[in-house]
Amino acid sequence: MDRLPIVVNLLKAEDALRWDEFVRRCPQATFFHLSAWRELMEEVFDHRTFYLYAERAGDIVGVLPLAEVRSRLFGHALVSLPFCVYGGIAAAEDAGPETLYALESKAETLARRSACSTSNSAT
Repeated sequence: MDRLPIVVNLLKAEDALRWDEFVRRCPQATFFHLSAWRELMEEVFDHRTFYLYAERAGDIVGVLPLAEVRSRLFGHALVSLPFCVYGGIAAAEDAGPETLYALESKAETLARRSACSTSNSAT
């Protein structure tokens, strides 16, 4: 039986509760993945953010929080959770490799559009 397709979306305010519920259930996620860090990145560090989530049949199956960082030291990059201990994709155990691929592909597209390099390590 074929699995339903993965759809990747940008987090909107009305989806923050669903995002946070997924993060709290996901063993790969840390509190750094919670949606509140988005506001912190934007307001305190003045980074533009792209919080991506993958859905299958209306259920969130993976998240990838990203921030666009401009630094004299590190350059212009799209980074997962800069200044945090852990970043990157957090996905449900049964999400499948197609979820990781979909989130990574969307991140690469965003990076190209912004003329950024990509990284999922802290800066």
